[in-house]
Amino acid sequence: MTFMPDQLPQMQLTKDESMRQFPVWIARIGQGVYILVAVSFLIAAVVALVFAWIGFFHGLSRGVLPAIVNLINDALLILIILEVLETILNYLKSHILLLEPFLYIGIIAAIRRILATGSYISFLEGNINKDLLVAYLSDLGMNTLVIAVLVAALYILSKIREQPGLRDSPQPR
Repeated sequence: MTFMPDQLPQMQLTKDESMRQFPVWIARIGQGVYILVAVSFLIAAVVALVFAWIGFFHGLSRGVLPAIVNLINDALLILIILEVLETILNYLKSHILLLEPFLYIGIIAAIRRILATGSYISFLEGNINKDLLVAYLSDLGMNTLVIAVLVAALYILSKIREQPGLRDSPQPR
């Protein structure tokens, strides 16, 4: 069956229809980017886990304690990656970005930093000058303060969320 040009169905969008479709297409492209980022985080977490265990077994030659400290450090990094992944997945489901996951990420990152700093100091075995010790202790103190502030923020946020009229973010529909 052949159509004459004037008999072809009108498939062309008008300018107004095109303008209304533009935000829809941008949103779909944004969703696609979120999905690609989520897949990238998942791949990064799996690769990091494999390399964490490889590093652990290779690190056993230097001693069990350093190998365990490095494995814990790597595991905390993987937890950070997974928490970001979970945040992305929750956003894709609800289109609401919550504050709590970022507070958890901050807490995990500060704990990771404390463990890394503590293990580095312990490996120096007395070969540390006063200025370096003060710098490391300041770092430990600052990260401890960060953890306390973030835990307090989580507590306050949970109390706010318990009160019916004072919700921080809209509920998913």
